[in-house]
Amino acid sequence: MKIINSQDFIQIRLESTISSLDVEFLVEFYGPIIGTDAVGLYLGLKQQDALLEGNFIDLATELTYLQTTPQAFHQARLYLEAVGLLRTYQQTSQQTQQFTFSLYTPKNPQAFMDDPILKGLLIQRAGSTYLQRLSTKYVLPSIDPQAKEVSVSFGEVFHPDLNHPAFMNQSNPQYKGKSLAEIRQPFDSIRFAEQLKAQFSIDIKKLNADDMTQIIAIATLTGLDELAAADIVGTNLDMNHRLLMDKVMQAARQEKRLPFVRQRQQQKVQLQETSSQTIAINQMEMLTPMAFLSMKQQGAEVSPADFSLLLRLQTQYALPNPVINALIHHVLTTQNNVLSSRYVEKLAGSVKRENLQHAVDTMDYFYQINQPRTAKTYAGKKEEVTPIADVSLSTLPKESEQVDDHELDTLESNMKGLK
Repeated sequence: MKIINSQDFIQIRLESTISSLDVEFLVEFYGPIIGTDAVGLYLGLKQQDALLEGNFIDLATELTYLQTTPQAFHQARLYLEAVGLLRTYQQTSQQTQQFTFSLYTPKNPQAFMDDPILKGLLIQRAGSTYLQRLSTKYVLPSIDPQAKEVSVSFGEVFHPDLNHPAFMNQSNPQYKGKSLAEIRQPFDSIRFAEQLKAQFSIDIKKLNADDMTQIIAIATLTGLDELAAADIVGTNLDMNHRLLMDKVMQAARQEKRLPFVRQRQQQKVQLQETSSQTIAINQMEMLTPMAFLSMKQQGAEVSPADFSLLLRLQTQYALPNPVINALIHHVLTTQNNVLSSRYVEKLAGSVKRENLQHAVDTMDYFYQINQPRTAKTYAGKKEEVTPIADVSLSTLPKESEQVDDHELDTLESNMKGLK
């Protein structure tokens, strides 16, 4: 995803007619998924379109109009793009960066209920009771099957002369309608199912749900597309349609070396500066964890143990790829290129609690926690404190020292006396 700076110029464009009913659908169906900030941004951009009349305006002024911060604007824009309500287009000139925001209409209740992803997200966020209330409100009353339609046809009322010039073919510009933007997924399960069926005549419904979760995580981790993932799954199933996970992981590690594999291109945050630090952060955003770790190892293949570690960060901790890359970079940099799984997973828990989404935020977090804390001094008599346990500072690992699993076990054992 492209970061828009305050000095960049933006233009708002309505790709669809948006009625008051569409706004109602937005609040009721999309609101629990994307939150009130994203709903507010959508409505604000919709109103600004009429005021700006297609003219460009700098983002700083637009943020003033909306009374929001760059961080809140960025997060709300993420949600709108993810669910297909907004598309962003960039045009670069020598002096400025120009962005066009194209707003799309929300799906109507029928289209929303037919979308398994949006419907599933709504249930996950708001619960099945909320969905039932929406279903009750928008359910279409049935017509008595015994009833017979008696409506007249067009031809019974109108008899136009089709040879009249008014009916001749004419070129028309593109007009606004009910335009819907597709939801872009990092891994398209539907296309994967089609490829699996076409290549191996395997119905995806026969696969175990846990196996499907694993293969999606592996594909996201390694950057495999649906065609390559289907090929790996189809050739590594047992008689009960269960994945031979060891062989799947081995094939996924080796797949990126084959020239015919099409690596998926995902939208990531990309900074504009060209410093070495910014280039490194851009690499964390653009590369998959497998490719990033391989690059850190001078192109060497990722070991099975490290691959399993990356997979745990992806599945158990649910960390985004840029955050995983930043975490790996931090550990390798501060621990003499030793990737201790225990140490990585300790940091992963902290990063998860911070709910970080991008590499630059993760690197800033590590920078902040590594800053020395200034001891507070208080006036008055100092009280003597009797130590509870003898834990020498020499036993604590310094940032530049190598930390392995044995040292972590020793540290945990020594600190039990402090509890």
